[in-house]
Amino acid sequence: MFIPLLDLKKLASHPYAEVDHFRVEYASWILFHEMNQDKDIAIKESEVIRLSKSSVVLLSPYYQIDSDDIGSD
Repeated sequence: MFIPLLDLKKLASHPYAEVDHFRVEYASWILFHEMNQDKDIAIKESEVIRLSKSSVVLLSPYYQIDSDDIGSD
């Protein structure tokens, strides 16, 4: 018994039968490029958090950061 996996008539009449091959090949590149642009804009527009402690102290495994340690300059 033969079970057709694809109905070629339905496939041909589907609005997506013709595919822009450039978009297929580069879709992920385009998507990630746009996401990276959005990320860069968000980073540039965000406020910078300044810590009042030196970085050496922050690297200590025994040091915990509280909300009092964050400067709001």
